[in-house]
Amino acid sequence: MSGDRHTLGPVPRRQPRTKTLAEEAADRFYLLAKRDGRDGKIEALKAVKRGADVMTTAWCLAIAGRRSENGWPSQADYAAFWGIDERSAQREWHFWREVFGNPDVFGDQLDINDVAQRLVAEFGATLDKAEPQAGLSVPAAVLTA
Repeated sequence: MSGDRHTLGPVPRRQPRTKTLAEEAADRFYLLAKRDGRDGKIEALKAVKRGADVMTTAWCLAIAGRRSENGWPSQADYAAFWGIDERSAQREWHFWREVFGNPDVFGDQLDINDVAQRLVAEFGATLDKAEPQAGLSVPAAVLTA
């Protein structure tokens, strides 16, 4: 019996997975925690949660913007659209600025409104469906588009 019958052909290489915007935010939150002397598994979990929260804010702003009949929503309009108080909306914007509006630490400054408008331009049909999981899979490359 010959071993030739069981020979496998070349296995195609997988393309490297593209980093998501939520993962980029989580990485940045974790770097901030490490910079402040906080490290470990709990800090890593907090960073992942905050990264997902930040991405969800941008995704939800894009949905509110897409559905708005009065132009791009302000922070107060966003809060009213989602049924949250304005203080909660302010907190969500603050977390965005902490990781994407911090040029001294990360070398870039990205306005949440600009990113949400890019999301509308690139993912309009998906936003119309309001699929929450889709927001977490947005590639980080949207930041440089």
